[in-house]
Amino acid sequence: MKENPSAIQSVGIDNLFEKTDYIKEVSVSKTPTDESINYFYTLIAMACLYGGFLGLKEISQIQANQSSQGARVSVAPVHKLKTFMASMAAATIVQLFDISVLMAYLCFILKISFSNQIGYILLACVVGTITGVTFGICLGTVLKKSEGVKTGILVGATMTMSFLAGMMYDKMKYIINSKMPILSYLNPVNLIADSFYSLYYYDTTTKFFINMGVLCILSIIFSGTTYLVLRRQKYASL
Repeated sequence: MKENPSAIQSVGIDNLFEKTDYIKEVSVSKTPTDESINYFYTLIAMACLYGGFLGLKEISQIQANQSSQGARVSVAPVHKLKTFMASMAAATIVQLFDISVLMAYLCFILKISFSNQIGYILLACVVGTITGVTFGICLGTVLKKSEGVKTGILVGATMTMSFLAGMMYDKMKYIINSKMPILSYLNPVNLIADSFYSLYYYDTTTKFFINMGVLCILSIIFSGTTYLVLRRQKYASL
């Protein structure tokens, strides 16, 4: 500097105090963010959980203390596991038809955007429906109440899970994820809706398969609980 003081002028005094930002903000997805789309994804998730009504109806038809048909089924020489699986399959098929009608309406009438990964979307619908049906079956088996009370509890539980997933207030989903993240993994409605959102927004399927795995675990827990309760049921007379 002493030998060539003019060099500092060529660099520029102002440049010495200039703040340079070397961090560049990059979006995790090429898809633009649309917060309103979560409402429709949550609607599909709630519809999947409403398969619980069919499950509740089916389980009452194979329990001797719930219906006359259940009394006849109980004395039939058929293993309870086969009866349970047949009832669950019937309820799942009917509910999948309802879900397909809803998906067609959202896609072709309302023009709601979904991912182009059709196979994964169908997988989410099937797994979500099975979770809803098994949830209703488990609820109908464990609760020793009238059908009306069971239906009320199922409605209340489903609507509460839908609210926590952001159906009525979109920020609620993020509040739960930040404050009580474990609750988001115990909420089937949130898991189903988040699966659709991850396919739409993210370029990878890691989050999607995590959600699918947790839903499968919940379905196994619901089904296992139902079978254990049915297996232990005995009646003094029919």
